[in-house]
Amino acid sequence: MLKSQTINLKFIQPVFLKSLIRIGRKTRDGGYIISRNQIENTKLLIGLGIFDDWSFEKHFKKINKNISIHAYDYSISHDYFKNKWLQSLSFLFSLKLLQQIFHIRFVFKSFKTMIKDTINYFGFLHFFNPANDIYFYQKGLSDQASQIFIPPKDLFNGIDKSLLEKDSIFIKMDIEGSEYDVWENLLLYSDYLNGMVIEFHGIATRFDKFSSVIDQLKQSFTIIHVHANNFGGYYKNTSIPNDLEITFMKNHLIKDEDKLSLNKMSYPIPFLDVANDHSKLDLPIEFI
Repeated sequence: MLKSQTINLKFIQPVFLKSLIRIGRKTRDGGYIISRNQIENTKLLIGLGIFDDWSFEKHFKKINKNISIHAYDYSISHDYFKNKWLQSLSFLFSLKLLQQIFHIRFVFKSFKTMIKDTINYFGFLHFFNPANDIYFYQKGLSDQASQIFIPPKDLFNGIDKSLLEKDSIFIKMDIEGSEYDVWENLLLYSDYLNGMVIEFHGIATRFDKFSSVIDQLKQSFTIIHVHANNFGGYYKNTSIPNDLEITFMKNHLIKDEDKLSLNKMSYPIPFLDVANDHSKLDLPIEFI
């Protein structure tokens, strides 16, 4: 747990690269900053934590059409989106809506929900298509195997051997706190990775654990971007964000000519970073 207001984040200050690009949503939560060079080096993109937003995976595939995509999330499925769509459709024709027909805001909100559920359902059907080498698995990642979770060992054992090349895999991870449990076993396969973007949750309450994870990751990877998720805000009476999105790139893949000679960037970076909650200001990060 964070014990001092004077603890600084200098140890996660990024090396700024000229090749950075925003992948995923442009206006709110769901986009991440990575290097274009990572996209070009990738043969397999692994998305850990999808829910109702696969804009990152879709954008990544648009730039590098030759990649395979394996997405994992135990909380959703084809049936999940189908049922939500059918429920929103049936509600539009229900007596309850008819009773509220003169409440314009209520009707508008119902139509907005129906449109979102329709887009999600048919978008899920269209995007996650094995014919396009894009696969979805209703599983989560954990350090222990169960009916709904698989450990990193099983994840990598299930990958086609042709995709298991050095520096050929990129991982996007947003698994709501389980990142602290799986990272050690995940690093056993770091030779295959060219980079990762990981959303770390509740770092202030697990600061020692967070610091240890970062130290281990930095043995093989360089931090090239950080962004505070403003949904989480700052930890009380500090300037330490509770949730951080951090992008890592394999050390030897970073080219000297891609580095900014003098990195005086302030974070968030305009035109790259966007507030996760667009109704609130983004959170500055201080590296002191």
